[in-house]
Amino acid sequence: MKALAACVFAAAGSVASAQTLQVQFSLRFVEVFAGTNTPVPLPDGVLQAGEAARLELTVSFSPPVGTQVPYTPPPPPGVGAVAGFGFVCFSVQGLAPNAQGSWSFQSFAPGWPFASSTYQTPTSIEGVMVGQFPLQGQTANSTNPIDPVWRAVWTPAHYQPRTAIFASTTVSTLCEGGAARILLQYGSEPGTGHPYYIPVPAVSYLWSSVQIPIEGGCYPNCDNSSIAPILNVSDFICFINSFAAQSPYANCDGSTAWPYLSAADFTCFTNRYAVGCP
Repeated sequence: MKALAACVFAAAGSVASAQTLQVQFSLRFVEVFAGTNTPVPLPDGVLQAGEAARLELTVSFSPPVGTQVPYTPPPPPGVGAVAGFGFVCFSVQGLAPNAQGSWSFQSFAPGWPFASSTYQTPTSIEGVMVGQFPLQGQTANSTNPIDPVWRAVWTPAHYQPRTAIFASTTVSTLCEGGAARILLQYGSEPGTGHPYYIPVPAVSYLWSSVQIPIEGGCYPNCDNSSIAPILNVSDFICFINSFAAQSPYANCDGSTAWPYLSAADFTCFTNRYAVGCP
């Protein structure tokens, strides 16, 4: 895939991009149950114990599909119609040490044949490629915006209070010629009418970052009391209520198989209560 990407980028390198072409990326997160890809029913924008963050990247481009845009030949004629998003190579990188964790459930929007990543670290996913380069006889995917074009679940290594910051970027040695491309249709094949496309680099492409607040605290201190003793019978009542409400907090053992909440969570809570708070 990397070799193919290099060839495609090289082929596009001789094309000068028009000043009007812009690609914008937006990174956000969705709270999910830890160990799953299932959103929590009542998200509050903060990761609690038993939760993880599904990072989602949306891409949009301008001007709209069909807009005539000039480019520098070859090939002629030097003007083409915007046909869709081309492709991009990027990384999603977290600011260490607050972004330490693990990755799972990586996926891409359907209909984009270039879709892969190179490797993962505890704080990043590197060398993600997504996009299209239609072959002869194929029609470009004109979806705009692509929401989301990529997503993956990040589970924090621990729940100590902090804010994890992630950013989408092309700063990676794995992304050769990583500027975003937009496809232009510059003509069609005589006889068949099959479109001719060329990927043109966007002059302006805007990346984004996202902050993920993590509540942290002492897990068995369910009611967040601050007066000694902070662990008491109220925490058991709080845990039972959380379990009854199907709160992700009650998934003490971090299980991923249905049912997520079970008797094992009561055992887990009791054990962690016995250990106490630091």
